[in-house]
This record gives sequence, structure tokens and C-alpha cells, in this order.
Amino acid sequence: MGDPTGTSPMNPRKMPRHSCRPCRPPHRRNSAGGTDRILATALLAGALCAGAIPALAESAPGWLKHIIGRSDRSERPRRARRAAPSPNGPTKRVNSSRLLPDRRGVGSADRKTELLFQARRQYAAGELDRAKRTVRALLKWDPDCTEARQLQAEIALDQGDLAAYAQMLRTIIATHPDSAPLLDDAGTRLAIASALVAGAPSSTQAIALDALRRAAELVPHKSQYVCDLASALVGQADLDEAQKVLRKALGQRPHDRQLLLAAAYLSEFTGQWDEARCYYSLALQQAPDDWRTLRARGRCAYRAGHYIQAQNDFRRCLEQAADQLSAADYVEFGDACLRLKDYVLAQAAFDALSQLERSPIREVEVLRSLCALRRGYRIQARGILTQALTYWPEDPVLEKALALCDRSSSEPAKDKGAVSLVRHSEEAETPRAKPSDASSSDAAPETGEATVQTRSPNAPGIAAP
Repeated sequence: MGDPTGTSPMNPRKMPRHSCRPCRPPHRRNSAGGTDRILATALLAGALCAGAIPALAESAPGWLKHIIGRSDRSERPRRARRAAPSPNGPTKRVNSSRLLPDRRGVGSADRKTELLFQARRQYAAGELDRAKRTVRALLKWDPDCTEARQLQAEIALDQGDLAAYAQMLRTIIATHPDSAPLLDDAGTRLAIASALVAGAPSSTQAIALDALRRAAELVPHKSQYVCDLASALVGQADLDEAQKVLRKALGQRPHDRQLLLAAAYLSEFTGQWDEARCYYSLALQQAPDDWRTLRARGRCAYRAGHYIQAQNDFRRCLEQAADQLSAADYVEFGDACLRLKDYVLAQAAFDALSQLERSPIREVEVLRSLCALRRGYRIQARGILTQALTYWPEDPVLEKALALCDRSSSEPAKDKGAVSLVRHSEEAETPRAKPSDASSSDAAPETGEATVQTRSPNAPGIAAP
């Protein structure tokens, strides 16, 4: 007998046919998952009817929450419709790759910068051969690289190859005829190199001068280019042409301080002291407190015979930068005071000079003693000479000066015009080779003579006047 339900053991798949769709078995392999989806569908339908989506979202599974959450989101905007075709015909499509920079050019610039940085780093480290090879590789990459040419010239100069150095400078001048900075720099270096190389061809000097003239023509208001041209002419012993160049520039710019100083230096170099003094005076009108210009004018005034101006200029320098004056400045200052019979300032200058040097100078000690004797301080003058005789025993000049002190009259009252030249440097005073007690013990209670607190260790030596 058959199964009353309509199933047969020989046909287990045979199922009763019913109209109720939920009674059908799910067509999914995972029966549990299928049941969950059926349940979720029913719940969702009921929830939509009851309007209980928020309450359902709290108790629904994770995937159901995702479905419910998407219903609250705003609707995504629709894709824009394509524009209507142009009445003038189809538009040409632009290739966006053409708007981007050329990757090959960018790569070349990066490679050039990398090689240049590497060469400079090697040059700074003293690896000249490696830097030279790197520069050659850079020039193969970019033959017009000016920085590489300049660095190559510097390497050749450091290696002592002046011929190659000059050749590279000539190359820079030839390849940049309209660049005033490059022409001025290369022309100045080439002029110096031609002066250093024995038997350098005249064509090299002519190329250097032409480059400097060209730079001055390209930028006529640049005073430095005119000064470089004049300096190159002085280096080639063409002093007349250098003066013409500076005077022509001063005719166009008479108040240019740089040109005035250059003209003063040139006049001083040629021994035209009065003309140099006038140029320095014009330059001082723009910078009255420049102690360097004051010192230079005082030097020229002293050598031109204007001792009053020399004395005033040196005294102003002592007030502003006493620790910057050299031994030669003190000698000229003291001698100018002697010629004006100002023995107080003269002794002050020579006392400062005696403290400036590590060991005493015989001529300076004699001048100190003579200034003291002229002022009437015989004991002080004798003390200075006695101390000097410990350094130069049986010296005829010192013995003659000492005999002069013994023949002088008795010493008068104190000189109220004594001067003290105090140096502004805070460096420690350098002691002399031998202690000096005689002159100092005699001078302190007697005159309050000029003294120097400190000395400049960089001051040059002084020869006998």
C-alpha cells in the first residue's frame, strides 16, 4: 500500500503539493541561513506596515541592520547627463598628458642638480680628483652649465694648473658675452692669473680687460665693475689708464663713495698724497665717523706735510678705535706732534708705542726721553734712558742722550697738559721681555705720563724711524 501522504520510499523527493509558498523547503544549502532570511523578510514586511523600523533595527541581526540603515540614507545623485554635441562639429579631445611637465626635462634637471651638489661636496672635502671627474660627467650631461665651468676652474687653480684655469675662464667669457656678473668675475680672475703666469700671452690680458670693460658697459651704474677694471689696469702697470677710468666715472657720479675711495687708493699708490687727501676728505663727508678713512687721510696728510690735519685725524682715531692703530700710525702721529712742538701728545704717542711692542725699541725710547726732557722732566727722561741701557749696554746714542739729561737744568713744576692714551681693547697686556721699574717708578708720581693699558697682539713690527 502506498503512503497516504503521497510520498514513496522509492521517491523521497516527492513532496506534497500545496499552494502555501512558505511551506516549501528553502533552495539553499544552508537551511539555517535560509530560515533566517525568511524570518527577516516577514519581520521587515510587518515592520513596514507598522512603521517600527527604529525598534526593529535595535533587535535585528547585523546584516539586517545594514539593510535597514541604507533606507535612511539620502538618495545618491544621478550621474550627470552627457552634454549635447556642439553645433560646430565634434570637439577635439585634449590629451591631458601634454599639460603635465616633461618628465624627461625634470629628470635632467634633477640629475644636473645632483651631480653639481656632489661635485661641490667633494671639492669642499678636498677630494679634487673625484670632484674633477664629477664635473666632467656633469658637463657631458649639460655642456652649458656655468656653475660646472666655474667649479672646474677653481679645481684647476687649486691643483696649480694655471694654464687650464685661464683656458676655462676664457671659455666662460666667450660663452656669456651678455652676462655682466660672469664677465666681471671671470675677467678679474683672468687678469690675476695672467699676472701670475710668467710669460703669459698678451692676448690673455686683452681678453680680461675686454671682459671687464664689457661688464662696465652693460651695467654702467655698478661702481664695483669700474673699480675692478681700474684694479686690473693697475695690475698690468697701466696707471694712467686706470686714473682715466676712475676720473671718467667720477665725472658721471661725483659723490659715489666707492669711486672716491678707489681714486684715493690709486693716488696714494702713485705717491700723490695731496690728491689722495682730497679724495679721502670727500669720502668723509658721507661717513664722518669712519675711522679707517680718518686714518688714511691722516697718513696722507702727514706725508703731504699737513701736520695739523694729521694730528687731528690720528687723535680722532684714538678716540674711536685706539686698539686698531698700528705701530706705523703711532710713529706718524708722534712725529707730527713733534713737528708741531706738542710734546705732550708726542710723548703720549711714543709711550703707547712702547707698550705696543713686546720688547722696547731703542729709537722709541730715545724719543720718549727727549719728549720728557723737552717738557722739563729730567728725572723721568733719565729713568727711561737708564732702563734702555739695560737692553743695549754701552750704546753711544743712549749714552749721549743720558749726558744731555745730566747737563739740563733742574726740573720745573708738573705739566698740567699730560695726556693718557687709553686703548679700548679688553685683551690682557702682554709683558715685556724684561721688567721696567726705573721709568715707571719715576713717572707715576712726577708727571702722570701717557700710558697704555693693553696692546694689540696683531700689530706689525716697526722699523727705526
